[in-house]
Amino acid sequence: MTAAEPETADAFSPAATRVAWAVQIAGNPSSAELIAAAAGLSLGEALDGLDELAGRTPPDDQPRRDLGEGSVRPAHLVLARADGPSPEPAWIRAAHVRAAAHLNAVGAPFQEQAPHLMESAVPGDNAAARVLIEAADAELAASPNRAEAWAARAAALLPHGDPAALRATSVRAAALAALGRAAEARELLATTLTPRSDETDRVAAAVECARHDRLQGRRLDASHLLTTELGRTDRTENRAVLELELAKTRLGERDFAEAGRWAFRALADSADRVVKAGALGLLALTGLFTGDTAHLGDHAAHAAELMDGALDTEVDGRSDTVAWVGWAELFLGLPEDAVRHFTRARRTPHATARPGRAHQLAEAALGLACAHAWSGRLDEAWRTALDAHRLAQLTGSAELSALSAARLSQIAGIRGDATEANRAAKESRALLDNSDGWWPSITRVVLAQASPEHHDPAAAHAELLTAAGGPGLPALPCSMHPYWYERLTDANLAMKNMDTARRYAGLAERSTVHLTLPAWSAYAHLARARLRLAESTHPEAPASAEAADDALRAARTFAAVRLRLPEARSRLVAGVALSEAGRLSEARAELATARDLFRRCGAKPLHERAVAELRRLGARLPRPRSGGLPEPTPREAEVAALVAQGLTNLEIAARLRLSVKTVETHLSRVFAKLGVRGRVQLVEVLADRTAAG
Repeated sequence: MTAAEPETADAFSPAATRVAWAVQIAGNPSSAELIAAAAGLSLGEALDGLDELAGRTPPDDQPRRDLGEGSVRPAHLVLARADGPSPEPAWIRAAHVRAAAHLNAVGAPFQEQAPHLMESAVPGDNAAARVLIEAADAELAASPNRAEAWAARAAALLPHGDPAALRATSVRAAALAALGRAAEARELLATTLTPRSDETDRVAAAVECARHDRLQGRRLDASHLLTTELGRTDRTENRAVLELELAKTRLGERDFAEAGRWAFRALADSADRVVKAGALGLLALTGLFTGDTAHLGDHAAHAAELMDGALDTEVDGRSDTVAWVGWAELFLGLPEDAVRHFTRARRTPHATARPGRAHQLAEAALGLACAHAWSGRLDEAWRTALDAHRLAQLTGSAELSALSAARLSQIAGIRGDATEANRAAKESRALLDNSDGWWPSITRVVLAQASPEHHDPAAAHAELLTAAGGPGLPALPCSMHPYWYERLTDANLAMKNMDTARRYAGLAERSTVHLTLPAWSAYAHLARARLRLAESTHPEAPASAEAADDALRAARTFAAVRLRLPEARSRLVAGVALSEAGRLSEARAELATARDLFRRCGAKPLHERAVAELRRLGARLPRPRSGGLPEPTPREAEVAALVAQGLTNLEIAARLRLSVKTVETHLSRVFAKLGVRGRVQLVEVLADRTAAG
């Protein structure tokens, strides 16, 4: 039996057989109208055929159920009973043509039209190709496999050199990237870089290729490609796009002066406010590294103004440019402004819809996690860092994966999850190579920042210096110098390297001379406060009061720019210094504020330390003794308690992060106040006092 002669004694009618074939063409679920169109029948004939297939025929006096606007139910699709002939290939193609025409006429989504065009379109059918391109673009997030097939088919339908073919190739490359086939995506895009291509499309493809090269650590290849393309680009706006991309690439190579020059050219050539905003953000960043700080604030403010005024349609597909504005604000100590721009970068329609843009989303998420952490939102920072790590792994970039793991380690350490902090740090170091590019250098900085949270001051000191490029901190932006010197001061105090700590505290102060960024300059006050507190050899010595003043000054500055974690750290130092100075009510107030800030931030270890300091003050308040001698101060009592536990002076110094000389001074004063001559008598007196309640 043939398709042309479907009827037999036991077969369905010709119309029902065509409906059965059409059901397979239309898919399940489907509408009766689409089945009718695919079968080449009227709606009434199609409904009769569906009823015949379902084995039921409505009585003549009973109205037929209207299925015209709804989906055909599974009861109608008893195709197993259609044991008749199979349709000829020509009939199948014609049915797909009819189905596609119907869906186009009723304005169905491109994704519904695409399967029929895949089976029916022929080379030269430009309209079908354009529908397939739009369908592939829309399908990228849901099914990159399907999107890749549709885009490939669209490109095959179009004549060589057709502008639409370039877009089909771009969409297909995005799908390949989403599937983890980044090298194929880059190779495919490279085929479009021919002089005959439309200049704007060719520039867009060159930018995508360069981004892929940067992502894989091939920054020199990216620079060469962009420079070559710039040499044959005439339109000023297209040149600005390439110049901005060259600025990003040079920044990735840590050639900050050259990056600044390319950013300035893009700023001068472009009328596009997104390009101009990105160029201004990059100028602010490069200025931090070159020391050209005269216009940093103006550049950042102008960049934010332009980006905030841009419509979503203007930033669509350029989320990385939005993110660079956020990075500039982050390095300038403006985390809340950075949060706004990193969040927008993650929400641009093109970025969220395309898995192939995972690298842009990962970069924005990394910046956002950092901004949240600085602002004291550690839970949000943790969730964002996890998302950044997931996205980084999708890109196949070892550099981004190493950085995201380092960020997880840092945040986990502050939150008190030592196991996760160590695991993530180990993962990051395994991925990190010897490259001196932008992302690897940032990774080393983050890992070095994380080390103090892991309670290894010697390792922290070594890693801080390595990441910064040496004592002069040449690898860091000038804005970060006060912060880095404060970290180095703290690490050396923990190791009892007082002379080195003094040197770094002095460098922290000198690094603020030409710096007009309060958020970073405040770290110099914190470094000096830590040093003066460690140098205090007498509980009521002026150094304790001066340390408290320095720490409070830093805390007020951090509070003004809403840097909650640094504020809390500063108040903790202030509270300890005030207690050493005998100003106990003020000490309790600062320690209580620090405790509450650490709790709200989610910084468990620091919260516990603030609680311990408060308990120490609350349990041992100074009061006159019957003999007229003063009671030991809280710090002296703490030293005495550790002596009673059997610790040596060296061990006490390490536990309390004091110098041995300071411990000896505290202990001699305890001996005098309690009227004892040695450690054995001290232990006995403390035992008696405990027994007496």
